[in-house]
Amino acid sequence: MSGRPRPVMRESLGALAEALIWAIEEYVKAGIDDMKGDGWTDLYTLEEIGRNVTHETRIFPEDTAHTITIAGHANPDEWSNWVEMAELPGGVTFSSKVTNIGHLNAINVEDTSASGLTWMLEIAYGDPKVTIARVRFISASIGNLPAIYPKRIRSRHMPSDEIIYARLMSSAAGADCKIHLRYYLH
Repeated sequence: MSGRPRPVMRESLGALAEALIWAIEEYVKAGIDDMKGDGWTDLYTLEEIGRNVTHETRIFPEDTAHTITIAGHANPDEWSNWVEMAELPGGVTFSSKVTNIGHLNAINVEDTSASGLTWMLEIAYGDPKVTIARVRFISASIGNLPAIYPKRIRSRHMPSDEIIYARLMSSAAGADCKIHLRYYLH
């Protein structure tokens, strides 16, 4: 080593960083503009994409004494009927909380009526039951993970003007589960 200090190029590095940031922003904007013709809307701006990456989620039900209970089918391995998601007690619906377009971030399974079962939960909206999320989990028996854990999801968008439903399937007849939801509104 010659002992000579390394040259400081802060101005040059700063200009290069600014040029790179500008080029990336322009590239992303151009890509978004191209995708708008394929069903994208102005909702997908760089600002909105940033909010979707980091945002505060809401919780439903909002009270610790309330839950959402989804009942399974009378037969094993068959889907139950679709039911509007509502908290118990009280009956406040999840649909009433979705006041703007949004998406689900997680479904937390709080309890199941039986252990050692495999479960499937599906959430949808509207009369045609447009699926926005599906999860699969296993309820606890000794030595397995408990059912009380969050299932992270990246759901499709749910509109504010539709009823939101859920249905359940389990490997046993007539079983049910209690859940709560984490969601984000745009």
